[in-house]
Amino acid sequence: MIRVLLAAPRPLVWVGLNALLSVTTDLTLLPDLATEQTLPRLGAQLTPELLLLSLLFVPGESARPLAGLHAGCPQTRTMLLFEAGGCETQDVKALLTTGHVHGLISLTEPAAAWPVALRTVAHGGAWVSETLLNRLLRQTRTPDPAQPALTRREQEVLRLAALGWANKKIAHHLGMAARTVEFHLGNIRQKLKVSTRLEAILWFKE
Repeated sequence: MIRVLLAAPRPLVWVGLNALLSVTTDLTLLPDLATEQTLPRLGAQLTPELLLLSLLFVPGESARPLAGLHAGCPQTRTMLLFEAGGCETQDVKALLTTGHVHGLISLTEPAAAWPVALRTVAHGGAWVSETLLNRLLRQTRTPDPAQPALTRREQEVLRLAALGWANKKIAHHLGMAARTVEFHLGNIRQKLKVSTRLEAILWFKE
C-alpha cells in the first residue's frame, strides 16, 4: 500500500484527494493534514511512501520543512502540488535543487491522472503534469547557446526516465544493470549542469 501524506493549507484539498484515492486498492491518504510545524514530526512518525507538498505551504520557504522531513524520513518521495497563486520561481528552483523532489502535479489535473502520477513517483519514477511544463520551463530555463552533447545511449536513458520509468525498469528494457543506468544519469546531470533527475527530465521535455 502506498501511503500519501498531504501538506497543504486548505483542508478541502485533503477531502477531494481522499475521495479520489478511496476508490483505488493501492493508494491511501493518511488522515493527518500536515502543517509547517507538524510536517517533520509526522513524516518521522508515519514514514509515508509519498509526500504531496503544496507550494502554497510556507511560500518562499518551502525547502525548510521539506529538508526537515527528509532528515527524519529519507525514504519518503516527494511530489509538489501546484495551486493557484503558489507557483513562485524561487520556490520551484529551491525545491528542484534539493534533490528531494520527484514529481510536479497541478491541482487542476484530471482525476484519472492522479493515481498514475502518485504510483509513478512512489515506485521510483518522476512525473510532471503536461499543463505545468511551459510555465515551469520558463521559470527554470537557463540560457545556454551550447547544447550538451549526449550520447545515443544517454538520450535513450533520459527519454525513458522522462516517461516516468524507474531505473530498474529502464535497465530491464535496455538490457543493462541498474547501476549502469544510474551511471548514465549521472553523466547526463553533469553534462546538463543540473543536480537532480527531475531537472534533467525538464530539460529533455523542453
